[in-house]
Amino acid sequence: MTLSQKQRQLIEEYQFLPDPQERFSYLIELSQADPGLDVSERRPADLVEGCMSQVWVIGEEREGRWFFRSDSDAPMVKALAWLLTSFYSGAESAEIAATEPAFLRELNLLHALTENRRRGALNIVARIKRIATATIHS
Repeated sequence: MTLSQKQRQLIEEYQFLPDPQERFSYLIELSQADPGLDVSERRPADLVEGCMSQVWVIGEEREGRWFFRSDSDAPMVKALAWLLTSFYSGAESAEIAATEPAFLRELNLLHALTENRRRGALNIVARIKRIATATIHS
């Protein structure tokens, strides 16, 4: 599935909840099932810069596609990181680099965040893109 298709699917899945706060509550609930990262995987090098909460994002390339995992010490940030890493997982470097998570705006999720959390979400996207594109420029 392409990232464009994933975006459409995410919009369809979450637009049934009319209020962005309800969407966040639902995302937090879903992300709680994710085991996150083991303590040994929470390395300073994998911290997302510019986030008020601690959030780690790691990526692994397998057969030309990237798979990401994340964790955070704050439930809402964990939910955002989980959503973004799930969204980009399975895509190739070039597609990751070329795709912005427009579904965040479409579902009014960015608008519902404080400025600091909004910047943090965009920093998570930037980290995912840096991980995935590091091999393109190597």
